[in-house]
Amino acid sequence: MRIPFLLFCLLLSTVFFSFGQSTYRQNLGDLATIDFPDQPDKDTVMGQETFAYIDSSAYYIVVIGDYANTNAMQVKEGELDKFYDEVVTGAIKESGGQLVHKKQFETNGQKGVEIEFISATDPNIPDVRFMRFIFVNDKFFALSFFVNSENRAEMLSRKDHFFNSFGFTAEESDLRQFTNLKKNRSYDAGYAIGKLIGKLSIMGITVGIILAVVLGIKKLRKKGDNRE
Repeated sequence: MRIPFLLFCLLLSTVFFSFGQSTYRQNLGDLATIDFPDQPDKDTVMGQETFAYIDSSAYYIVVIGDYANTNAMQVKEGELDKFYDEVVTGAIKESGGQLVHKKQFETNGQKGVEIEFISATDPNIPDVRFMRFIFVNDKFFALSFFVNSENRAEMLSRKDHFFNSFGFTAEESDLRQFTNLKKNRSYDAGYAIGKLIGKLSIMGITVGIILAVVLGIKKLRKKGDNRE
């Protein structure tokens, strides 16, 4: 059976394209992994563990907050959606952004929320900002993908690949989406976390990169621009 020449060329180009892609699988503690385009920079900012990779096209960022041993964090069973609503409200308000859309997603049976919003408060940071939030086993994961508005359409596939590469390494039966210990106090923790995320963005941290990076005190590798 002969394969039409055009189809053959398409298949061949797909094979070469696939081999040309490379990713770096980053462990996120002992609970999850995610694939970056290359090895990200790791830091701790305001008590949040951060992983960040920037190239000429986009910002890829993961922030992890561990709330196992704090009274200021309580998510009761059945109140996960309320918690996420507070996170989104806080992030949008603090960043001075305008919400474009919000939708739910699932990873390994665990529910999260994804948002897209526009914020032009800092010209040094891309204005189109996608974020995914998911809370599991007392850990809050914030995944971020930022691009400039003129590149939004062509970068959606990269955003989807980055977000969808996130997954939990533990068995689904060992995962929970509420705080395991009874807290002495209860606050609007989701709103506070959202404000923290938004504040870091305004400061030029893009949810995890410290201000010193943006100001040039510490150079963030521009991987992808000049690969050896």
